[in-house]
Amino acid sequence: MQAAPHPDAGTAVDTSHLVELEAGLARKRAALREATTDGERALRRVWVEQAEREVRGERAFLGLTETPDTRECTDDELLAALTFPPAAHRNPEMGAVTGQFRTVGRASRR
Repeated sequence: MQAAPHPDAGTAVDTSHLVELEAGLARKRAALREATTDGERALRRVWVEQAEREVRGERAFLGLTETPDTRECTDDELLAALTFPPAAHRNPEMGAVTGQFRTVGRASRR
């Protein structure tokens, strides 16, 4: 069980429920990707949206707000941010030498 420090207190916050909600959301997203009919996709989209609301609610309850450091990014953006020297020096699709990202679309998922 992972515990994240609460921003207002010196104590740890139990995030086990959040972890389970996020795991459920991942399963629902996978099921949505595997849907074969329009009706099935529509139903599973609703399930994903409900799970996303639950995760947002739990994060708010725990006081874990999303910051620019925790935003979603593509696999390519994450790899560029973790690469030393920064991939911005080698890849024209990336931003300036500071390593800032330009929006160039989502990377394809394999």
